[in-house]
Amino acid sequence: ARRDIVTFLRRLAVSFSSMAEQKDIALTFNGTPLTAERGDPAIFAYFDSDKLEKVFYNLLSNACKFTPAGGSVRITMGVDSGAEAAGKVEIQVANSGPGIAAEKLPYIFDRFYQAEDDGGAAYEGTGIGLALVKELVALHHGTVQAESVPGTETVFRVTLPLGRAHLSDEHIIEAPVMPEADAIEPTPEAAVSEPEAAAAAPTSTDASADDEETLVLVVEDHPDLRDFIREHLAGTYTILEAENGAAGLATAEAHIPDLVISDIMMPEMNGYDLCAALKSNVKTSHIPVILLTAKAGTEDKLEGLETGADDYLVKPFDPREL
Repeated sequence: ARRDIVTFLRRLAVSFSSMAEQKDIALTFNGTPLTAERGDPAIFAYFDSDKLEKVFYNLLSNACKFTPAGGSVRITMGVDSGAEAAGKVEIQVANSGPGIAAEKLPYIFDRFYQAEDDGGAAYEGTGIGLALVKELVALHHGTVQAESVPGTETVFRVTLPLGRAHLSDEHIIEAPVMPEADAIEPTPEAAVSEPEAAAAAPTSTDASADDEETLVLVVEDHPDLRDFIREHLAGTYTILEAENGAAGLATAEAHIPDLVISDIMMPEMNGYDLCAALKSNVKTSHIPVILLTAKAGTEDKLEGLETGADDYLVKPFDPREL
């Protein structure tokens, strides 16, 4: 489908922000922190979002894994008009760190070859491997290359064609996965910015949904991550949104969702307190709660489960886990 690849990648990158913060890694998107206001111009391309998500989830996982504390991971994008009428988009995922030895670089995309950084750690990624990364990029008529300066940084460069000349008609789905307006504008938050407003009406991907449709409440203070979760669930569920725990509690009490997915670290009311409040209210105590956090320690999980949470998902997570 034709979509804005800038918004797509930014939302995916946001899911790594907690991991980066925990490791003291500077994670930037086109030269600015992910916490900065969104202002990048849209770049529309035809791509399979599921396949490209696997590609960049793998590359970002490796980048964060091999970046030492105090290092940086940089995602940059640009359009190369080149000789083609439609041009190409180039995406770079770069990370500081020990790098990959020059003699290993030619083989890192080969099947069954397990590359290591100069510290001896293997590029295991998410299990799909760099060989499949190359195959998935090739399915888009694109290329992926790696460069590394040992002791300094490693850069993976993905180049994808724009336009549709490289595609046959049967490979094109004209209907966009999300409205194009949403590709460059943040999700309206007026309906959930205050508890009173949240109780008045849900922010939903399907305003005409009947009362029997499954409702999922997403409580997350970071708008990009909220968009990322909503986009993956909207095809199956009606999504309610809230930007903090207090607004989430008001929304849950007003609309009684079938599931609550909540971040832990939020202003006004954190995820632990939200979960405890929901479980102590007879109206909402039956609602399953999934907590999202970057903390993977046993004590942190126990704290979440002790508040009544039904499950605990560590960021960054594969959307299929939800």
